[in-house]
Amino acid sequence: MLYLAQARYAIEKQQQVNALQFCDEAIRLYPGYDRINALKNLREEILAPYLNVYAADQAFPNEEIELRASHKNLDGFTVRIYQAKKLIKEQHYSVIRPEDYRTQDTVFTFKAPELGAYIMRIIPDIRAKRDSESKFDVTRFKVLTCRLPEKQYQVVTLDGQTGHPVSNAKVTMYSNDEKVLQEFTTDKDGKVVFPWKSEYRYLKASKGMDTAMPRQGIYAGSYGYYSDEDKVAENMTLLTDRSLYRPGQTVYVKGIAYSQKSDTETGGPDSQEPGLTDESQDPQEPGLTDENQDSQKISRTGEENPLSAWNRKREELEQICQEKQKHYEEAVAAQNTSLKAAARQIEDASLPLTQDHSAQLLRSDQENLIHTLQELKELREAEGKVYSEYDGQILECSISTGSITSPEPVIILGDFSQSFRFEGILDETVPEEDMSYGSSWARRPADSTGMICLEENIEGILRMQNDSTPEKTVKITNVSKDENNSCRITADLNDQEFSRPGEAVLDLTSESKIWPCCIPLSALHSGESGDFVIRVTESPTILGLCSTAEYVPVTILEKNSQYAAVEGSLSPTDQIIVNASKAVKEGDRIRIIED
Repeated sequence: MLYLAQARYAIEKQQQVNALQFCDEAIRLYPGYDRINALKNLREEILAPYLNVYAADQAFPNEEIELRASHKNLDGFTVRIYQAKKLIKEQHYSVIRPEDYRTQDTVFTFKAPELGAYIMRIIPDIRAKRDSESKFDVTRFKVLTCRLPEKQYQVVTLDGQTGHPVSNAKVTMYSNDEKVLQEFTTDKDGKVVFPWKSEYRYLKASKGMDTAMPRQGIYAGSYGYYSDEDKVAENMTLLTDRSLYRPGQTVYVKGIAYSQKSDTETGGPDSQEPGLTDESQDPQEPGLTDENQDSQKISRTGEENPLSAWNRKREELEQICQEKQKHYEEAVAAQNTSLKAAARQIEDASLPLTQDHSAQLLRSDQENLIHTLQELKELREAEGKVYSEYDGQILECSISTGSITSPEPVIILGDFSQSFRFEGILDETVPEEDMSYGSSWARRPADSTGMICLEENIEGILRMQNDSTPEKTVKITNVSKDENNSCRITADLNDQEFSRPGEAVLDLTSESKIWPCCIPLSALHSGESGDFVIRVTESPTILGLCSTAEYVPVTILEKNSQYAAVEGSLSPTDQIIVNASKAVKEGDRIRIIED
């Protein structure tokens, strides 16, 4: 597909905005295309959020460290510091979304907490599969190591911020598998010297509360020294007046010959600089006029603080590391993009050639335009009057004089060419076990629940709400069950008196048979053994006859909202309890209150 190829090419040229426009246009014009999902996936890749935060894993207490964030399609992120699963510090950073959907770099600062070993967690504002977390150690220690003669090794513990030595610090030596081998204590100058062992691979310094220094890798190194022999070295240095010449120009050379004793900073007493004569005729090429110059000393700067040199070197290496890391990430991203492009090309090559339907689409557009033109001509011939093809009633008109029409319907017409139909749904949901499937759909039989058995050809009274249309007797033409397990009733209305749609009520009535024993629903009770009524019986006592309660089991034949037809050991002369002021148990003495 042309749009897919254009979008991929735009991404290769770092033109994500154009690629997104190609994807949106293709999805809008060709939603049914076989490979439309490839465009949707490409669109998601462009709009996907991205966050990568680089921070140092070690800092001094309360030091301001840099957070280098690479981001796109993101509003911000949060940095949380934990210690023993307890939140110690939290800070949120807001970033600006690049409008071109490309990755942007932003540098923030973060203040390190007090001494200790922590976990730094980076949480983006959007929900991610997992949050990035890493170790973050805060310590004052900076440790320098040095190999000495006779297989001796020196360790110097310093305060990383002031450069002062740390005395009485414990230095622990570890093996390659991080097993503790030996411990040493530094002197007042922060130094300790001990015999070197080949098993030493890591060391760690600690003192008091400052125990968070990570293990530092060490190596034996080599020890070089100069002999005490008084040797003199002869040296020669040649210098030119410039580094670049045009053809035909004269090259002026100056030579410095000097001798130097070993382990000295200046040249020997015979160090001389030979003079050179300026023979240039070109005014633009000034010659060298230094003649018979005195012997020149080779100056040397004073010694630099070892800790300052180490910090400077560390900063340079960190900067180089960050640049290399960024280049590596860019190379990996470019490699992934190339692999995806290659995979897509392989996929495209494996698909059969698709037929070009552009001619058919153009032909279809032409036919639609011809049809529209024909309709406009007919409308002009009819002087702008539109007539309905069927008899009916205008139910809705959403257009006014002077307004512009749209493809959406503006007039809704009730069709009178067919008879009206009543459709209704029962409010009460019927349980699944009460369903029957066949030519009719019904609830329980009327002889068990008293509910009406719904089936076709049952007659009912139809009443229009908010209308003067008289009531009509109609027949149910269809009873079905919908997806919500509700009963849907349909009745055809052939009477011409129903001239417009509206809300109506269908009343269905059913006459019950005459039962020999009917009781109020308040007299009916249910228990573990089934349904029963409470009959009043008289039992002899020492005080005479006393009214007591007796449970009589019954079977419900039919019931409605007020009464129930029951069958059991009851006679027309029995008295049963309809209402009681409290719960009545079998055998309880009762007092009858006549209504």
